[in-house]
Amino acid sequence: MLQQLIADIKTKLKIEGGIFIDAEIESYIKDIEPSQYLEFFNALSGDQYAYRNAMDRIAIVAERFRQKREATLFGTVEEQAKELEKKFTGIRVALQNYTIANRNDVPSDRVFFAEFNYGLLRDVKDVLILSSAEVEILNELGGGDFLLDMQMMANAKEVTDKIEKVLKYRIRVASIPQAHQIAGNVRKAITA
Repeated sequence: MLQQLIADIKTKLKIEGGIFIDAEIESYIKDIEPSQYLEFFNALSGDQYAYRNAMDRIAIVAERFRQKREATLFGTVEEQAKELEKKFTGIRVALQNYTIANRNDVPSDRVFFAEFNYGLLRDVKDVLILSSAEVEILNELGGGDFLLDMQMMANAKEVTDKIEKVLKYRIRVASIPQAHQIAGNVRKAITA
């Protein structure tokens, strides 16, 4: 279906060229969902960018669709980051209270926080406090070092900004086509 869209775009915008032009067009539209192909094609056909050359038109409209997609993908990231900041702060406070109460058994906060298995934390109802994805996010942020460093950060906004960056990165990675799909598309372009 993608190849048909590329062919239709080339016909509509009167673009001449072979596999390299196709590859350039594909690089612009790769993030557009198949369900949006018709909407994208119609947006290209409008007069809004008639003064632009064909490739610029494709790039501009594709960027508009990419931004709309990101807004959809990242819509709840800010709320998720705030919730994680609250959880991480609660965990940090509880563990620091533990290390203070058990100073003779805990060599240092830094070592204790670094070696602690956050995936095992449970609440009073014996329910895991952090999901496996939340533990992975904590580890990507720096694990126990991040929890300890949270108290040195200027405010909660600084903490949530760091968490948001990790969440957005994880969403982007999850939405990128796999390497073998990309390689297959390159092979098709070369052998076509």
